[in-house]
Order: sequence, then C-alpha cells, then structure tokens
Amino acid sequence: MDRILFTERMLCNIGLQILPHIKDEDFYSFREKFQEKHLHHFVVNDINSLSGQEKQREVVKLSTELDLFQKALLSRLKMHYGEVLRSEISNSHRSALNTILCHKKVDLYRGEKRIYFSRFYYSMDIQNAFGCMTTEKVLEVLKGDFQDESLEKILKLTCFDLHRGIITGASASSYLYFLYWQKKIDSKIYELCREEGIICTRYVDDFLFSSEHKITKSFSKKVLKVIRNANFEINFQKTQFYDLGRETFNVNGIVFRKKDNRGAIGIPKTRSRKLLGMLNQYEKGNIKIAQLAGAMSLLEKISQVHNGAFLSRTHQKILSRYRKLKR
Repeated sequence: MDRILFTERMLCNIGLQILPHIKDEDFYSFREKFQEKHLHHFVVNDINSLSGQEKQREVVKLSTELDLFQKALLSRLKMHYGEVLRSEISNSHRSALNTILCHKKVDLYRGEKRIYFSRFYYSMDIQNAFGCMTTEKVLEVLKGDFQDESLEKILKLTCFDLHRGIITGASASSYLYFLYWQKKIDSKIYELCREEGIICTRYVDDFLFSSEHKITKSFSKKVLKVIRNANFEINFQKTQFYDLGRETFNVNGIVFRKKDNRGAIGIPKTRSRKLLGMLNQYEKGNIKIAQLAGAMSLLEKISQVHNGAFLSRTHQKILSRYRKLKR
C-alpha cells in the first residue's frame, strides 16, 4: 500500500478536497486566491538576540487553518523521518552556540583538560537559501516515500509562497528545508571535509569550516561546486577566510579571538555594552532580574564552556558583577 502524506481530513479542513477537480490552467489563479486568504505579509524590526544588531525583516503570518495544516503535516513528517533531523554537519534543533561548540577541541594544560578552538576558519553563507528552495527540490526527497495524488500542487499551495519560495517560519516548511539539505547536500560536503581533516557545521544557511591548518581556496571551490550543483549560490559578501593568529571575527553573534595562543569564543563589544547598561538599569530598579538573567545567559554558557578560562577582562567583570547581584 502506498504511503500517504496528506490525510483526507487534513485536506478538507483547509478546503483542498476539491483540488483534483481543478484544471491545470486554472491552478495559478486558484493558488493566488488561496494564498491571499491564508498568507499575510508584514515587516517587523528585528533585534538579533546574539549580536544585538537591529534590522527590518519580512514576516509571514499563517491563517489559523494553514497553521493547523502545517502542524499536522509536520507531525506526519516526523513520524516518517524522525523527530530531529541530523546529518554529519547539521542538526535541526541545534542552537547557534551549540553549532559553534562542534568546533571545539580539548588539550591538557597543567594536568587539566582545556577547551580551545582551531586557528583557521572559512565562513560561507548561502544566498537567499529559503527563496531558492523549490517544489521540485522537495519532491526529489518526498516522491520516493509518498505517493499522494496532487502532491506537488498541495506543496505549492501550503508550503511555498507564490513569489518568495518556501514559507519561512512555518513549522513543516522549515522541516522540509532541513530534510532536503540533509539528504542532498550535507553528506557531500562532509565527505570533502573528511578527506581534508576539516570540521564543518551548518546552522540553517550558514556554513562554518575549521582546521588546525590553513583552509585553501581549492577546497572552497570544491564546496562551491557542490552548492551550485544543487542550484544554490553563495553570498560572496558574507563568505570569508579567517586566521585567529591575525584577527578577531564574528559568526552568528559569537566572537572568535586569540587568547593565550589558543582560539577562544566570546560576545561582541556591542553585546558587552548592552549588558553593562542592563546591569546599571537593574541596580536602579528599572528592570527585573529575569530580564537580566535572559540577557546574561549566552555569556554564562560561554564561561562554562571555557571553565572560566580565556574570558576577556571585560567579560569577567560583567559576570562577577552579575553574580554578586544574584546573591
């Protein structure tokens, strides 16, 4: 018996039980009307919780019916492919910090284990990754497992924005994005890294490569070939080689720097200034301890990673002051 992804009830609840009766030449206009009803676009001012940078971001709000459909679809996808999507270089539930921590190394210093980070890095960003996801790409993954009538049309209606690619922020759409990358791209890049002795992680659309030895341009060209073969492109403005022996750099709001001849991580200066300001506000009684604790959580976690070592003097002072206030 063929495995079915969409139940009759799911389709009826969102008015798609009529889909088999819609002619191909009428589908585009049907899709326009369907998405006018179920997708609502607006712009918000977004502050990155790690870097503290503010920028405008377009958000899509789903109708109640489409949101319920996405959740039901996500549940069925998880039943088949697993609760958490994992590949050799990515994990759909991994945070930005935990992704960075995959690059950590351990050595012995005066008889104690010490965590540090490699010297050389290559950071690569995929250009318009969600916008370049197509129904055809997702069908490459799903068609071998599911044989639904009108599978392609249902995906175009419920998981893909007519003008913007796969719907961002929607539960099932995000899962399909991770599923495609896991099955079609991650393993190929992992093999390239394994051959070169390079560690690689992917956080949504950001790749980070690290090595004790210089990462070559010939290696980056091999990675680029894999990306382009999957009909994606990299954002060259956000793609860089780094050498911790010469510079400090920022990846997803986490700063890499050299400390005691070892690579260490921390938070940006803008984030440090914000924390100092919040400490002052708390002492004046203007904010609650819960707000301060939430803002301090990243620095606390980084401190635990290094067991207190390698933190800058500024970070040490911020943590010391915060811990005194918590008592």
